[in-house]
Amino acid sequence: MRFGLIGRRLSHSYSKLIHEKLGRYRYGLIPLEADELESFVLGGDWAGLNVTIPYKQDVIPLCDELSDRARRIGSINTLVRRDDGTIFGDNTDYDGFCAMADEIGVDFAEKKVLILGSGGTSLTVQAVVADRGGQSVVVSRSGENHYGNLHLHSDADIIVNATPVGMFPDTDARPVDLTDFPACRAVLDVIYNPFYSRLILQARKLGIACNGGLTMLVAQAIRAAELFAGIPVPDGLIRGIREDLMSDLFNIVIIGMPGCGKTTVGKQLAAEMGLDFADTDEAVEQA
Repeated sequence: MRFGLIGRRLSHSYSKLIHEKLGRYRYGLIPLEADELESFVLGGDWAGLNVTIPYKQDVIPLCDELSDRARRIGSINTLVRRDDGTIFGDNTDYDGFCAMADEIGVDFAEKKVLILGSGGTSLTVQAVVADRGGQSVVVSRSGENHYGNLHLHSDADIIVNATPVGMFPDTDARPVDLTDFPACRAVLDVIYNPFYSRLILQARKLGIACNGGLTMLVAQAIRAAELFAGIPVPDGLIRGIREDLMSDLFNIVIIGMPGCGKTTVGKQLAAEMGLDFADTDEAVEQA
């Protein structure tokens, strides 16, 4: 395996699908426990790696060189093994988060930004907010600003979820209730599976500008692909790959009383949209 994603839990990841849509190399998912990380990074047969939870800071001492941005942020999500065997670490999450915010016109300048989480992704978000003139308030489970005193920040202009709360398979979870933040005008959630987290669904219901993490995932992957292959990738691919991915993975679930026409409507929708049709009644009978 020459290229891939390392992390602890990877069943939720779309990275393999995204990188293979770029068509430049084979890409795999490589789940690692903490005691396997160092030996794989230093001795594994790979040319390029992306890094996800919880290892974005743990890989730093394993690198021979960091980009200026990765060093400043203190978080890495991309590793490249050079021809001489040395390991270069970079942060392409920065590019991804910028694309995610820009897509819906979020302006951080002179805004109070409530960032939920204090891990590697949070560090990247903090860097973007600072570079764009905003004021970050970082919320963690045990820091000065925590989930027990969120009322102190009800005046936040922008809320960013940089935690895995609400990520598959725990999709019913939501890190905060947006009704507690009447001044909030934009919500960004780095979670991409599901496409629409509970937090994003609430933001849409309240009429708050919002964006989920799929754009960030695709944009950071494209920048990582440039580092892996050494050639530029057109920015226009971000939207195309994101839409292809949603088309490939998006499902419609029809729920209703017996005899109301679910099967008939479902088959018609599947035929119109080019989707597979599955009847749960038949699945239960077969089981």
